Amino acid sequence: MPSPSSTRAILLCQGEQARLWNLKTPKHLVSFNGRPLLARTIEMLRARGIQDIIINADDTEAWTKFAWDQKLQLVPEFDKKPDQDFLDVLVHFRALWNTSGPTLWIYGDTVFSNRMMDELCRGRTNDIFFATRFSPFPPLGKWRAEIFGWTMQARYHESLDSFLRVRQCSPYHKATDVWSLFHYLMDRRDNEERDAAFLDAGEEDYTFDLDYEGDLADLSLLEMLAQDDDTQTREGRR
Repeated sequence: MPSPSSTRAILLCQGEQARLWNLKTPKHLVSFNGRPLLARTIEMLRARGIQDIIINADDTEAWTKFAWDQKLQLVPEFDKKPDQDFLDVLVHFRALWNTSGPTLWIYGDTVFSNRMMDELCRGRTNDIFFATRFSPFPPLGKWRAEIFGWTMQARYHESLDSFLRVRQCSPYHKATDVWSLFHYLMDRRDNEERDAAFLDAGEEDYTFDLDYEGDLADLSLLEMLAQDDDTQTREGRR
């Protein structure tokens, strides 16, 4: 079973942030319990033994400084096309797929629970494993279908390469093809007994991402939930 030390994490922080256009900082770097949100995610990864971490973002001053402070490699975005979708990002960064262990893809605008991060980081036998939300989160009174990240074993590269060669780019929101990838792999699991799996955050897990203005208004509640969760997790690890 793969160990956390053999895992490479790629933090996905690209995007136009069109729905949060008036936010003065990248949404991944908003203040969260006294530090940038993404800094907490990095701390969670490192606490679980993952040290091979790459940030995919633009090369603005805010990002170069953050990467320097975190002592991490920054891989800039590439030129986007009008019909750009997320699967093109996978193709562009094909050389970064980890060949000696799992590749963990993480959305950088997500507030992760320790439970969800544990599930993503622990050694799994699944070829590909998705962290998702299909259900409402009652404290926020919101329902969303979201993918927060996934982990992919090196042995799955050939299957994913096959999918990427025949995919059709969507002219719509780039998340559309994230879901087409997800459903394609889950269908293969159901029809061909391929080893794909997912974990739904459910109603008790506060894992949530920042997409809309209203999400920023909910940050204080998410901060309280995360602070309590982090405290309990630290005490539990002693």
